[in-house]
Amino acid sequence: MGGNLPEGVGSVAGIELLWSRIGRRLSGGDAMMELVFLACLAGSAPACEERSLLYLDMSHGACMRLAPVQLAEWTESHPAWSVKRWSCRIAGAESAA
Repeated sequence: MGGNLPEGVGSVAGIELLWSRIGRRLSGGDAMMELVFLACLAGSAPACEERSLLYLDMSHGACMRLAPVQLAEWTESHPAWSVKRWSCRIAGAESAA
């Protein structure tokens, strides 16, 4: 990863810390957000699974802005999988990715 990211953000733990810090600044509350995504395994017959990542103290807007970075990190650590679609929601809310 490059650009102007803070030190330590090249790892999943670093991104989770960044999300936590930004979420506190933007949300003013302690909502738990869920980044829900459909991940598909490459192959002759693609298999897809709904997966999710949870974040404390995150606004919906912050989740939407930061999700591409988190999903890029996830894809780098899971090279056989590709993300087909994603969404942010309040944790526990029912909706499709």
